[in-house]
Amino acid sequence: LQSESIAAFKNGNYKEVEETTTKLLEIEPENVFAYITRSGARALLQKYSPAIDDAHQALNLDPDNGIAYNNLGFVYEQMEDIIRAELFYKKACNLGVSLGCNNFKMIRERPNF
Repeated sequence: LQSESIAAFKNGNYKEVEETTTKLLEIEPENVFAYITRSGARALLQKYSPAIDDAHQALNLDPDNGIAYNNLGFVYEQMEDIIRAELFYKKACNLGVSLGCNNFKMIRERPNF
């Protein structure tokens, strides 16, 4: 199921990612990767509240997971809550996630910042 969700994500089939990771979490309720993947897919499906919940669940299981923080930043950026987005991107960056660093830099360079 995990490899199916990765393939679906790469193909942009976020609904399938959501379905596959939900099945995976029924089998492995402490699978941090599944929560992170589903969070990203839900964010891209504009299901912001469930995306936030999934990222927080990943952080409950792995408090130093930079990708989960990056996902939170992305969700809040999509919701146009730039202050929270910046906070979570910075946290991801501080945890060594280069994507978080890039996102933090991009959000700081926005004209309306």
